[in-house]
Amino acid sequence: MGRNTLAAVRQRGETANPLYEWALDHHEPHFQEVRVAQSRYAALVSEFNEQVLTLDAATLIRAYRTAEA
Repeated sequence: MGRNTLAAVRQRGETANPLYEWALDHHEPHFQEVRVAQSRYAALVSEFNEQVLTLDAATLIRAYRTAEA
């Protein structure tokens, strides 16, 4: 997923950043025009959120180990 840096620059209002003006209109994420990438990313985020209710080291390790099995 592209444009995370531009989204962060815009969100933080980093007006001194040379990319700030560009970020105002170019901050929406894109997936390099791969047709199914956005739906696959959404499914991954959904599964992650289901398995990791609390984002701490122990829970993250447990979710990773479950996925390996």
